[in-house]
Amino acid sequence: MKNLEGCPTMKPKLRPNAVPDIPLTQPTTAEPRPPIPKRGGYEKRRQAEILQLANDNYKRDTECVQLQVPDSTTEPELPTSNVTEKNTSKVTMVTKTTPPPSLKAVKHKKSQSYLRPQQRTRKHQTDLKITQPSATYSTIATQTDDDITKCTCASIVTTTTNINSAQNSDDDEVFSHADSDEEYQPSDDDQSSDDDGDDNGEHKNYRLNAKATTEEQKQFLVSESALAELLSVCRYCSSEAVPVIQVSKGTLIVTNSICVNGHLSIRKSQSSHNNLPWSNLMTATAIMLSGCNATSVLRIFDHLNVRMFSMRTYNRLQSLYVSPAPTMAWDAEQSSLLEQLRGSDVILPSMDLQTKKILDFQLIQSNEVKGSTHMELEGIKRALEFLKDYVNIKEVVTDRHSSIKKYMRISQCDKKHLFDVWRVAKGVSKKSEAAAKKSGGKDIRPWIKSIVNHIYWISSSCGMDGDLKAAKWLSIMNHMCNKHEGHSSIYPKSDHGELSQDRLVEGSVPYKKMKAVVESKYLLTDVPKLSPVYQTYALEVFHSVMNNFAPKSTHFFYSSMLARLCVAALHYNENCNRDRAYTKDGVQCFSMVYPKAKKGKEAVVKSRPSPATYDYVLLIKQAVVSRKEDDCSSYSNTAGDVQILQNHFPVSLTQTFEPFQKADLIERHRSRCQR
Repeated sequence: MKNLEGCPTMKPKLRPNAVPDIPLTQPTTAEPRPPIPKRGGYEKRRQAEILQLANDNYKRDTECVQLQVPDSTTEPELPTSNVTEKNTSKVTMVTKTTPPPSLKAVKHKKSQSYLRPQQRTRKHQTDLKITQPSATYSTIATQTDDDITKCTCASIVTTTTNINSAQNSDDDEVFSHADSDEEYQPSDDDQSSDDDGDDNGEHKNYRLNAKATTEEQKQFLVSESALAELLSVCRYCSSEAVPVIQVSKGTLIVTNSICVNGHLSIRKSQSSHNNLPWSNLMTATAIMLSGCNATSVLRIFDHLNVRMFSMRTYNRLQSLYVSPAPTMAWDAEQSSLLEQLRGSDVILPSMDLQTKKILDFQLIQSNEVKGSTHMELEGIKRALEFLKDYVNIKEVVTDRHSSIKKYMRISQCDKKHLFDVWRVAKGVSKKSEAAAKKSGGKDIRPWIKSIVNHIYWISSSCGMDGDLKAAKWLSIMNHMCNKHEGHSSIYPKSDHGELSQDRLVEGSVPYKKMKAVVESKYLLTDVPKLSPVYQTYALEVFHSVMNNFAPKSTHFFYSSMLARLCVAALHYNENCNRDRAYTKDGVQCFSMVYPKAKKGKEAVVKSRPSPATYDYVLLIKQAVVSRKEDDCSSYSNTAGDVQILQNHFPVSLTQTFEPFQKADLIERHRSRCQR
């Protein structure tokens, strides 16, 4: 900034006559000025502080403080100049005050001395560039017995460690119990849940195993920054090194680290077999065993920036190594089951309904038969032909497929052919619902649930008596008209009284529509063959498992589809007879669901099973590793072996089609005249 003359102002300087800011006292005989009394509300608020100050002065100066009450007859002698009198109606406080010293006018010049002593920093007195290791270390490892049979203080050590880690943690979830609301009431699902949220319990204090097999060793994700920090230190001289990824092959990376002293360190992220990284093969195996789509899984890895192989590599690994392994594992499982059941009576369809185990399944391609409508019949023919050499087929429970009924009546007349009650009830329910939607049929809808229950009651109460089943089924029309006697000679009278539901008028439009459904020719033929005990609900569960491993909306080649069906069969057989889940207090767990058939009007509970197991996964992984190491160590040998296996597969659907050239199709697509 400049002054009016245009010249810059000078910085302020210390004057020669400056003196330090040291107060100098002067003796004085003048009377001190009495303090101005404070009145009003402020004085009332300060009374407590004044009393406390008087008490402190009394203790510090050891002066006598006398309290005078106005009503007292005797007054103590008080100093004349040192009394501060307050309101006479209250307690009078007497203190001795000392007049403040008189001060000269002073000039403040800040501090004029060095307050911080001088220091000397010697820093490091060693050479940072060490060309050779400065010390030699000898690792003795642990000197205790690894086979500890009993540890009495393990729980105490674990508890202490958890407390310390919780106190030093920045995670808010660690103190979720301490900060939670005392009035919080957990829901029923929270109280019945056994999950404590600790999904890493098995990996705490986990000791890395350098000798773990390929199929058993664990995989961990390591970020680029953490890997760079780990590889930036030379393992020979502990100096700084520059890590560089030299080779990247799918999940495998090979790094070179060169330090300032010229030491070279080469590290591999995993082991390989004939230039094939094991994690590439295990990842391709895991994709199939989980039932996932390879395209989606590879996209997940791409979004995570995780190095992964391409789709072409996955298809090659799947066809050469992965797909044959589940087939071999299923063959071993199937042989074991059939040997256990050899010569015994079983009830099919394609599974033993007594043990709920899958004994056999057949994969049919549409070009193997006349059409898609013949595929189900061809499948049951092959299954019965295969199983007849091992077990004695006593009964066969299927749906009401017309071609299957004819085949069982003519070619398999020595076996009892029964129908699943759930499928029959489902068909009757749909037809009744369709009749209720027509004009004049709204009175049928309240009876649909009773009709379905009536079908289940018929199958469970009549045993194998087909005539009694038919008679009870026809009596439903009299039930709806509130008639309970005179049904037939076999079933003359109902076992219950009058019904509370609104009855149908005989001869009315709803009655005629319902009679057409009940007295259907095909239904009256199938009702006597309702299965009294065994149903195919377990088979429907297996179908849902199949849809998980081999979705219908996804195209798979024949070999891949067969492998995924083998995985589904292995998974179902291992988990079909799981125990019920219980809480820690021994209470059985239930789940509330809304059935689709009830359309949200009713809710039911289902017992929750225990968690599924996956022991078959390790067997399949071992088969994949064995196939790579022993049987087919190279791509050429593996391709020849796969070609032999594929000779038993049916020809593809496109093999009989007329071949086209892609270039010609592109040109025709771009040409205006060819459209």
